[in-house]
Amino acid sequence: MRQNLGKYLLFLLLPLLLNASHRWELEVSKLDLVVGEATLLSYTCFFEGEAYGTSIDIEIPKEHDDYSIVMYKSRENIINDNRQNHFQYLIFAKHSGEIAVSLKAKLRKTSREQVENAVIGRDNVEYYQFEEVEDNLPLATLHVRAVSAALVGDFSLHVSMDKEELSSYEPLHVNITFEGLGNLDAYKAFELNIANVDIFREKPKRSYHVTPEGFKGSITQKFAIVSDKNFTIPAFSLEVYNPKTATKTTLKSKEKTFHVSAPFKKESLLDPIQDDDYRPFDWSWIYYLLTLTTGLMMGWYAHVYLIQYRSSTKNRNLTQVKDAKSLLVHLAIQGGYERLIAKAEKEQWSLKKIQKEQNIRT
Repeated sequence: MRQNLGKYLLFLLLPLLLNASHRWELEVSKLDLVVGEATLLSYTCFFEGEAYGTSIDIEIPKEHDDYSIVMYKSRENIINDNRQNHFQYLIFAKHSGEIAVSLKAKLRKTSREQVENAVIGRDNVEYYQFEEVEDNLPLATLHVRAVSAALVGDFSLHVSMDKEELSSYEPLHVNITFEGLGNLDAYKAFELNIANVDIFREKPKRSYHVTPEGFKGSITQKFAIVSDKNFTIPAFSLEVYNPKTATKTTLKSKEKTFHVSAPFKKESLLDPIQDDDYRPFDWSWIYYLLTLTTGLMMGWYAHVYLIQYRSSTKNRNLTQVKDAKSLLVHLAIQGGYERLIAKAEKEQWSLKKIQKEQNIRT
């Protein structure tokens, strides 16, 4: 009973111990600002000791009527064995007047190790137990002035086109780049509408990151325009307010007119246009036919010549033999004279008779 009572007392005291062991401080980069201008809120939680097992979760509203909030960065330090947690948020005021920024944080302390250390093995803890404390963070009161420009910061506008002259149905590519530092997320994409042309649009590409003074980067829009008639690209313009110089400026591109040249006509071409059904006679196949015929004739003559050459060579060799036995040996080597050789040996033919019979068979 005393063991359980000690554990329960410890849980009851945890919120008081947590509140007593930490404190919050707030720094605001700018309290007086204009609508759309960024200000940086830096919250720091100072702990006594390392605050082992304590986590912090700051509740950030997804939507708020008075301001929008974006996380900039967070970090944790141990200084002189004392833990410090830093949280920085960017605030953009949505309207003029006095705006109060009031956030809350939840501190969650896990108690498993603490209970086990306090009650060394007396209770078998099967699950994690924790104690949660909610803090109201220091209040930030902002004084906001109204401006007529929706975009606030240091910005520039660039409009480029890839051609100066166009032919009929030749595409023209238009690039719009809006870049700088400020409330870039408030940028609204340009609408391009031109009569008697076809316009192809790409989704705006946003490339920026959070800085202590707002969003820094660029937004790019791309268009492709195709037409067979003259057309004019209107000027693109934006009003921006620069809080550093306290001036409002209109960023504006120049209007551009394109004179589209007519397409080529048949009579203006160097070569006459052939009808789809007309096909000129192709003489190249005759060349291939003559080449094939010549090759066949040369092959045939070479074959005849080779046969005649071999025959004359054989006859010339046979006329040079001196006796019947030598002639029979030559005939045996050449082949095809087996019967003649057998008969000549049986009847013992003379050289002249063998030559005569061999010429008749050849």
